[in-house]
Amino acid sequence: MYIRIGDRIINAAVITDIEITELEGEPLLKIHFGSDRLVKLSGEEAEVFLGSLPTYSPVSEEEV
Repeated sequence: MYIRIGDRIINAAVITDIEITELEGEPLLKIHFGSDRLVKLSGEEAEVFLGSLPTYSPVSEEEV
C-alpha cells in the first residue's frame, strides 16, 4: 500500500518501525524503513499519515 502525503509517496509495505513523539505540541513521526532510510513527518503531514493507516477492531472468539 502506498500513502501519498503532499509531495511524498510512502510505501507502507516496507515500514519497519514508527516513533511517535511531540514537538511543540504537534505530533512528530520518525518512520523507519527496512534499510537505513528514515522519513520525518510533523504537524499536518503526521496527522494525515496516521489517519491513512488501516485500523481494525479486535473480535473475541465468542463473537465469531
